[in-house]
Amino acid sequence: MWRASQTLFPSSAATQEPSSISTPEHKLPAQVCDDLRSHSHEEVKIGRGQFVKGKISGSGPLFIDGRVEGDIDIPNERVTIGEHGVFVAHARKDGQFGITAREIVIMGQVIGSVSASHRVEILQSGSITGDLETPRLRIADGGFLRGGVNLREDKRELPAGTA
Repeated sequence: MWRASQTLFPSSAATQEPSSISTPEHKLPAQVCDDLRSHSHEEVKIGRGQFVKGKISGSGPLFIDGRVEGDIDIPNERVTIGEHGVFVAHARKDGQFGITAREIVIMGQVIGSVSASHRVEILQSGSITGDLETPRLRIADGGFLRGGVNLREDKRELPAGTA
């Protein structure tokens, strides 16, 4: 489960040379899930003052600290909305989600529905106005959620010998 002593990146990440794209100025939560360590893709960042409109899809983690209007479809990775980040989903009636990802961490503002196959975490400064679908949900003190919640069954494979 959650352990306060863990950091987001494995200790080997500290010895890697910094990338020009992923020099994060943001602070991620001190508590993280064990299986976040298995993701080694380089994080793409949409920084403060940047605006993106349309559909974003891909295979690596995404950090948004600017403004995005549209859809995000990154089903096997983590999407993080930073403290200054704003995501506004396209208006629709087809029941589709504005953000579809493996994990969604919200520190900023989300307007629209989100779906995560693993977990959604709304931190103290985070807010979501819209429906949410996920097997695991964590809302920190001060986090805000206005909308429907569907906590579905977690379909991940559990290691042998665990219940």
